Amino acid sequence: MTNRVWVITGTSSGLGLALALYVLKQGDRVIASVRALSKFPQALADAGAKPLILDLDAPDLLVQRAAEDAIQIYGHVDVLVNNAGTNLTGYGPVEETSMREIRQQFQSNLFGTLAFTQPFVTHFRMRRTGHIFNVSSVAAGLFPPAWGGYSASKAALDAFSDTLAKEIAPFGIRVFILMPGYFPTDIFRKHPSYAEEGQAPAKPPTVVYTDRATQGYDSMNWLPRQSEATGLVGDPEKFAERVYEIVAGIGLPARVIGQYAQAGWIRVICGSDCERLVVAKTEDTLENLKAYGPIARSTDLAHKKPIHLARI
Repeated sequence: MTNRVWVITGTSSGLGLALALYVLKQGDRVIASVRALSKFPQALADAGAKPLILDLDAPDLLVQRAAEDAIQIYGHVDVLVNNAGTNLTGYGPVEETSMREIRQQFQSNLFGTLAFTQPFVTHFRMRRTGHIFNVSSVAAGLFPPAWGGYSASKAALDAFSDTLAKEIAPFGIRVFILMPGYFPTDIFRKHPSYAEEGQAPAKPPTVVYTDRATQGYDSMNWLPRQSEATGLVGDPEKFAERVYEIVAGIGLPARVIGQYAQAGWIRVICGSDCERLVVAKTEDTLENLKAYGPIARSTDLAHKKPIHLARI
């Protein structure tokens, strides 16, 4: 298929902008969302992208209307990339985070995203084709200290993505969770906790917590320093290439993802740092399950045969 139509949210900078520019270079068409026309990058305008005003904090009906407007621009859409979101509120320990900030995280990263996605699900189902990419985060699987609202909202989006993938696979629609590690985007540069090496964080916590799981990071700052080997290693251009290749069915993703198309493996790890952290967390989770195995089996009804972890 040539000249696909992509809807990409959050294109004023970062991964969304890099992806939109790359897709346009390949000859596809892009509808790029920004919160205001003043934030629409000139590079996108010059490359032929169509702007879409989208505020994920708006009421559901307005968010859904924006999705319907996007579909009408070219008469159809082939790919939806939910990249827009926020992490600029709710940083800090759970004890100190306001409920208003937590709700704002969930509104942008979960509720607004789901409201925007629903009209596309209907559109793709009727056409029996389409791709949906939900941009998550390494934080969604690791739950680092001080990022509770952000991690929880992204984890909730992951859960909906898993469910959605199963619901619409019979209609020829693919759903993927993109899980980036540390990329040089505004998610770090503008986060209130970020500070250049030698500077104090913009919003230091009142309570100081420590956790061995955060070794290599500040006790309340999960963001790596630029000088560390685990720093901002992700390349937005390469991220854009891989996402495009998944849709086009070419290159490395075609060789890797194709063989697992029926397995329901929808998480795409982006960045070697993310890979390392997620593998370590997965191994720890497995050990956790094994440790509590006796308790799991001890709580079965007496007439039920126990299910051993080795058989799962």
